[in-house]
Amino acid sequence: MFRFLLGVGVGAALAYFLDTERGAERRTQANAMVRKYINADTIEQARQTTLNQARVIGQQISQQAGVVTDRVNQYRTARRESAAHEERAEAARSFDSATAGANI
Repeated sequence: MFRFLLGVGVGAALAYFLDTERGAERRTQANAMVRKYINADTIEQARQTTLNQARVIGQQISQQAGVVTDRVNQYRTARRESAAHEERAEAARSFDSATAGANI
């Protein structure tokens, strides 16, 4: 439903601004209104804010990547230890069954 309404809104805006009779005048008015409120300082402030946020997000991603790497290494270590334990237990069972057969 949201996409449909968004499409209707975008379509209406395009029809309004691309109108062959008064579209050029409307675009000129919209351009003047935007220039009135958005100047070079506003654009520079938006650029700086975006860069700062990108740095913060990059740092957070790096930290989380480190956490994930640590967890993966812990998991692998636990799996290796579990596999080694299973091998030792299997060897002990094999030894027990071999010695039990020799005592018969």
